[in-house]
Order: sequence, then C-alpha cells, then structure tokens
Amino acid sequence: MRFLIGVDNTDSVDSIGTGDMLVNLCAALRENGLGRGGVITRHQLYMKEEIPYTSNNVSICCDIDTDDPEGVAEFCRSYIVDNRAAGASPGLCIIDLGRLTHRKRLIRFGYAAKKLVLTKRDAVDVAQLHGRAVRLSEHGGNGAGVIGALAGCGLRLSGNDGKVKGILHPTSKDQILTVGELCQAFSLSCAMDADHNTVDSSDTVIFHCPTKAVLWNHKPALYLAKNEEGKADWSVYSIPELDKLVD
Repeated sequence: MRFLIGVDNTDSVDSIGTGDMLVNLCAALRENGLGRGGVITRHQLYMKEEIPYTSNNVSICCDIDTDDPEGVAEFCRSYIVDNRAAGASPGLCIIDLGRLTHRKRLIRFGYAAKKLVLTKRDAVDVAQLHGRAVRLSEHGGNGAGVIGALAGCGLRLSGNDGKVKGILHPTSKDQILTVGELCQAFSLSCAMDADHNTVDSSDTVIFHCPTKAVLWNHKPALYLAKNEEGKADWSVYSIPELDKLVD
C-alpha cells in the first residue's frame, strides 16, 4: 500500500531542518521494518508576516510503501514528538493513496497555501472531507504545522511542484556529459527547459555547479538553461537560479 507523509514546523533556528528530520524518519521506518520511503520533496509555501516560520516556510513530503499503515502512523507520531525542536508546532499528515478519491480538493488547498494565509480550521475542514483517507494531527505548540503538512501533501499530489531533497554535485570542474548520461547518473526521468519542453538526451550539458532536481509529472526531473558560451548545448541552473525559477 502506498501512502504520502507530510510534515511541517518541526524545527527551530538551532535544530536540524524538517527535511532532514523526514530523511531520518524514513530511515527509521525502514530499519524497523515498517516501510520503505521514496522521493522526498520540499514545497515552498506563502511567506507573510502573519505566518510563523523558521526561515523559508517550506513543507516536506515523501511517499512510502507499507503493509502496516497503523504501525507507520503510530511510529511517525512518536518520532515527531521525540525529535521536534523545543518551541516547534509540528503537524503530520498521512494520506492513504488507495482510499483517496477527491485529489483535486487537496491539490487546490496546496496551491492556496502558496499564496494565501490559511488557518488550522481550513486544514482540518479539508482533511475531514476525506474521511479515513487523510490523517491530520498536531504534535505540540499551537499545532499550526498541520497547515503546511496538509498543503505539502496536496502539492505533492499535483506531481508538478517542489524540489527533490538532496543536492546534485558534478564529479569534476565544468563536467560535460550528455543529457542522457546526466539523467541516468541521478535517476532523473527527463531534463527540460524553463518552458517544460523536454531536452533531447543526446544534447550535451555543462555540469558546472551543484544543482537540484524538481518534481515534474510525479518524477524527479532537471531544469536546464541554454548555454550561451558554446561549451555545450545546455547548462545546469545553480541553486539560487533554480529558487527563482521554481518557487
């Protein structure tokens, strides 16, 4: 059975980020024989003075395969309580993809959280529409993390939002390889330009700086920019450039 796990607002300035917590949580689930996590994604939400956040107001989500959903839910709740930062207001969302019927409503909530100030009541109302398919819970503080936890799952369901957790590094200075070789090296589904046109796998790309994959059509993919220097057909985006393009 396949599930989504969304978490938000677990950290503080001095603690590990929510993304690293979810990485550790997935590893703990695997080590305890409860499930195997997949791709972890980071989703940018609305940044406004009224919204409390540590640095960038992001929500983190991953997919997981498990035959013990009750065990996973209990383990996740306990793990977040035990590992949350002091003063944090964590939220947890677990979605049973096999039972979920109204995906568009959750996706709309996710995109709303990128441009509007939402409330806990908004999140709870949307979660309750889906019955047992969506489990939404708060685990300390004022519980505001449920907003981001649910929104992150909604954005993940869209299949076209967020960056994939982890940095892609070149193996040498100004490394040049084909797009196909780059995609194979990092298990990417495709590479595309800023208008989402797929780049030919035989084209060359200069991998001159660290970059990140994004979620596109539910799979990790890579944005490329036309290379103006003639060293290759394309070049990777730096992480700051990608932030402007994606968020």
